[in-house]
Amino acid sequence: MLMNVKYICFIIILLYLVEPLRSQTRKVELDLITEKTGDSVLLRWAPKNYKSWQWSKNKGWVIERACLSDTTPSGVLQYRQLSTGYTHRPKEQWRSLVEKSDAAAIAAQLMFGESFEISADASLDLMMTKYKEDQMRFAFAMTSADRDYNTARMMGLGYTDQSPENCQVLIYRIYAAGQDSVMASDTAYSVINRNDPDRKIKIYSIKQKVSDTAVLLYWPRVPFGQTYSFFDIRRSMDGQHFSAMHQTPYVSLENTDFSKEYFHFNDRLVSGTDSVYYIIRGITPFGTYGPWSDTIVVDIPSPLVQPDRLSYITNDNENTVILRWEYPERIQHYLESFKIYQSVSLAAPSEKPVVVRPEKRQVKLQPETPETYIMIEAQGKDKNRKLSTPIFIQLSDSIPPEAPTGLNGTIDTTGLLQMHWKNPDAADLYGFKVYSAYDPNAEFSQLTNGFVHDTAWKHQFSLKHLNRFVYIKLKAYDVRFNHSEFSKVLKLSLPDTIPPSPPVFFRPLIEENQVHFKWKPSGSGDVAHYIIIGHNEKQNIQDTLVLEDSNANEFHMQSAKNQNYNVALAATDSSGNVAYARNRFQVNLKNLHQQNRKPVLEAEANYRSGTIVLSWKGGANSTKTLIYRRTDNGLMRLHKTLHGHQTRFSDKQVSVGAHYIYRVQMENTQHTRSQMSNEISLKF
Repeated sequence: MLMNVKYICFIIILLYLVEPLRSQTRKVELDLITEKTGDSVLLRWAPKNYKSWQWSKNKGWVIERACLSDTTPSGVLQYRQLSTGYTHRPKEQWRSLVEKSDAAAIAAQLMFGESFEISADASLDLMMTKYKEDQMRFAFAMTSADRDYNTARMMGLGYTDQSPENCQVLIYRIYAAGQDSVMASDTAYSVINRNDPDRKIKIYSIKQKVSDTAVLLYWPRVPFGQTYSFFDIRRSMDGQHFSAMHQTPYVSLENTDFSKEYFHFNDRLVSGTDSVYYIIRGITPFGTYGPWSDTIVVDIPSPLVQPDRLSYITNDNENTVILRWEYPERIQHYLESFKIYQSVSLAAPSEKPVVVRPEKRQVKLQPETPETYIMIEAQGKDKNRKLSTPIFIQLSDSIPPEAPTGLNGTIDTTGLLQMHWKNPDAADLYGFKVYSAYDPNAEFSQLTNGFVHDTAWKHQFSLKHLNRFVYIKLKAYDVRFNHSEFSKVLKLSLPDTIPPSPPVFFRPLIEENQVHFKWKPSGSGDVAHYIIIGHNEKQNIQDTLVLEDSNANEFHMQSAKNQNYNVALAATDSSGNVAYARNRFQVNLKNLHQQNRKPVLEAEANYRSGTIVLSWKGGANSTKTLIYRRTDNGLMRLHKTLHGHQTRFSDKQVSVGAHYIYRVQMENTQHTRSQMSNEISLKF
């Protein structure tokens, strides 16, 4: 069973190898090119495979020519045979050419050299060896013919035709001789117009890639590959005297994607000069040359290399380092100096480097900061430069940074803290930690989980407590985690969202046209004032009377008929939280709505005097004006109280760039306050 499997595998492999060979025996395939030179036409053709070549060696080629001129009848094309059975020259005629041409010597060996034959029962290994030998012989033979036109003629693959002078257009055709029912042949054609210009063009689009030691020159295969098989490449050091790079014409035989698109040539650069010059011309399969290309100038890069193996030894007592490096002595004579750069970051090298002589390989430095990057630059005499890889130097550091300064911040009504501060002057600053307490004499606890790396920070405080203030301070840390002393304490007010305890409102007492209001004050200690609120349902008017005495427990007003008010009492703390008394009473009060008109406020910035001028209308019977003010995110607070009937006020307590918001409220002789005016916003 095992022997049968091996036999089947052998047959499959044999058929795989033999089938391409059988298909090659059915037709002689070839290509033909021509070139005119003077009165002659050079023909050059080549079979496409080994079997076609072998057939032509034995049978030869048929060469025919048709001639077209002004006297040729229309539609008449007659071919004349130039040669029948044209094949390679006999062995004895090769001697003189072999002595002159390496290509001819190789071709003669391939044409007449010994080979081994195999029998029908030969092993698979022998068959594969024979197949590979045939392919190698064919490849080397065609390459030899391409390198030397005279060799191609000797191989029966080239022909020179002395064409008639009266032929305008020449048409050549070639096919294999001795065709039969088994072997057919392609017919290759080529047309020559004697008036056509020379097809040999100058090579252009030559590009270069230069490294430290070599240069790659390359140019496209299209269109030059259609005309040239080889190239003559010459080099010069002065741009005037060029010498050949190779004893034989150059060709690139690599089989890569790049080689399929470009012809290319590599050359090793020679030090000691600034530039190298090249010229290139193509060589056709007929051994004729195209024109020279333009001169290609290759600038040789500097031989400098970057300083390597940087190391250092620290001296903590002197706060210095000994910096060492390596550099090849063989190229030291190209150097002008070494330059040592220090930097606190890779993006900002020092503008004042330390200059060291080329023969030195170490230097004593005093770093500008405890942590610094150092780079060494090799400066060439030709002004070229090579910069080393940076090395990070870290000295012992036990000196902490200064404490942060300029703490400032606000807490809005939701408990959001927004604060900022100034950086201390420390090059190795790493970050900050924030601490807080509700009692400045108590221990401060850390608010931040880690480090704050900016000079601005936000934090959300809980407002479910009775603390009125929070105290904040900071520490600065360097990269070695040395920390500063605490900053100065920043005291900030916490918004009060808890209303005071409500007052107890007693039933009003009416006697002799007077209404006497009495109540038990709120038990909270942050009450700012009390508010008596009267609502006239008939006229749909609500009036408010603010009592600024936080300890007040009574108030008297005139009564009046048919002015029925529903009266309530509320206590207000300094944060504006309101607590209403449970009881409400109906009483007659005199004309409260006439004293409660809303003032109209206007504002204007006077930059010459550095003030904001407020003016308002309304409240003709007013005896007091209350001016409220706040900044961007602050609370509206009482800013100024004006006594008497006034309609203007100049605010001098302003800062350039600040944003202020104002409102005013009027109070009459009966201590009844008006509604709050419209809100005015102004940036100074």
